[in-house]
Amino acid sequence: MKTGYNILRLLEQSLKLSSDLVKVSSSLEKLNKDTIARKILESGIRINTYLFDAKSAILEFDFIYKLEKAKKSATDVLYWLSQTSKSYDYPKDNKLIDQTKKLIELIDKKTYSIQNKCVG
Repeated sequence: MKTGYNILRLLEQSLKLSSDLVKVSSSLEKLNKDTIARKILESGIRINTYLFDAKSAILEFDFIYKLEKAKKSATDVLYWLSQTSKSYDYPKDNKLIDQTKKLIELIDKKTYSIQNKCVG
């Protein structure tokens, strides 16, 4: 029995973020910033992987676990973007940082609402 949780909004935000992260990663590679570019891209892709896994979760526990993993990956993206914004020779993209924070907030809200349904 699938949980059938609707995470369409999360997936839309995550896919948009990933698309933007690919662009940022590509521009960082052109500046020979390969390590940071790879970290940002890997973390961004992991967000989508965990959200797609959550979409097909069977148990509430699995769903929440995948959301938490997606949040951790989004937090990693936020960390790497913050590092680039603090460095003088890296491009700065505050819009992308805000977009990542918004996704983390949405994941938190979804996790909280499911946990309250399970407890209540």
